[in-house]
Amino acid sequence: MKLLMLKSYYGINIHGDSQGDLGSTVYDGYVNPDLIFIMAATIAKEADNIDLHVIDSNADKILPDELISRLEDTYDCIILKSSAPVIKLDIELAKRLKKVYPNCKMLLAGHIAKLLKKWIIENEKEIDEVVDIPLDFYMYKYVNNTSVVDVNKFPSPDYTLFPYEKYLDSGNVRLSIQTSRGCMMQCGYCPYSAFYDNKIYFIDIEKVIQDLKNVLKLKPKIILFRDQYFTADKNRIEYLCHRIIEENLNFRWTCETKLDLLDTELIDLMIKAGLFMICYGIESGEHKILDAYNRKYDRHEHTKDIISYLNSNNVLTLAFYIIGFPEDTWDSVEKTFNLALELNSRISQFSPFEPCVTYDKEELTPDSFCIYKNTMQVETHSNLSKDEVDYIIDSFTKIYSHNVGELENNYKYEFSYKQKHLELIKELLPLGTDLDKICSFIREKTAN
Repeated sequence: MKLLMLKSYYGINIHGDSQGDLGSTVYDGYVNPDLIFIMAATIAKEADNIDLHVIDSNADKILPDELISRLEDTYDCIILKSSAPVIKLDIELAKRLKKVYPNCKMLLAGHIAKLLKKWIIENEKEIDEVVDIPLDFYMYKYVNNTSVVDVNKFPSPDYTLFPYEKYLDSGNVRLSIQTSRGCMMQCGYCPYSAFYDNKIYFIDIEKVIQDLKNVLKLKPKIILFRDQYFTADKNRIEYLCHRIIEENLNFRWTCETKLDLLDTELIDLMIKAGLFMICYGIESGEHKILDAYNRKYDRHEHTKDIISYLNSNNVLTLAFYIIGFPEDTWDSVEKTFNLALELNSRISQFSPFEPCVTYDKEELTPDSFCIYKNTMQVETHSNLSKDEVDYIIDSFTKIYSHNVGELENNYKYEFSYKQKHLELIKELLPLGTDLDKICSFIREKTAN
């Protein structure tokens, strides 16, 4: 089978691996690896019966017209991995590809495809199949003719299939691997829990060590452990850190987790093994809201002490907060901001509540999602309007940056980039889903 695997590009940088595989617009200009896509391609490459062709248009900035001109005469199957901010455009691209290759099987993948599966099947006849599980899970099942996924039998991610030197963070090559997949915490708003059906898949630590050795041959400056809950099993991570140290792997790494299972001894070990940055969700300062979404909140003093200890040991701390839960009020968001100030993470990221995984899937259509943006079109905030939520997020971001002495850096490396992107998006929106006009506009803009 001659298989073409694609990620698209329409002039706006999309991180397809974020937000529970829904994807998000990235304003800082850095391109991120989509680990699910990379793993799916790696599995396909190792299959004897697949002739694999893979293109990451987002990394290489290949617009749809140029992409189609580069393709070969025939394919048996095309898989396009989509993201929420560009789902409407990806559907148009899929239809165009089907017109060029009418005899080829056209698949649309990604979490957004899962959410819109019913609508796509009923309305887009050019799309032959919607992949409603993680793409690498789908590829593993297909290649091995099985209904059971065993992540311990996955190969190491083959970044040489991709322009990995373009996967950058602050100018440094940053590559991703995982020690686990999914999350079992069942938080009602979380796209990761929704995509993995509230399950977590652990990868054997010796396999993780081998994956690390293979990826480190490419000499990345940073490794991101792309687990959704890195320390879900404390004993595994202790063993992983000991093995990294024993193997003398010597690399800097970052992870995302909850703080409940962290203690000073584990932090010391993680730092010795190369940890330099840790990300974690706090979400809200209002316990009633967390309770409503089954979000188990950590002990306050423990959380505060752990963040303080991380800061004192020069580990970069990044906390996530959600603004605009349907239950949020001006009082509750002030509680959230005051909690952020008290916990004193080096970076606090305030993001809007996105209801797509809580929304009635029968009512979801591509028009439910704003093109190029990390928001839905629907109004879901019961007590706060969209404008109020935007205002709160903007205000909190600036005030917090000022309080931690990062106001200038926030302007240079976030605000100014975001403003440029928003101006570009504003110019793109009138073009709708006309791919030819989008290609011409972006090409002209780049030339100037």
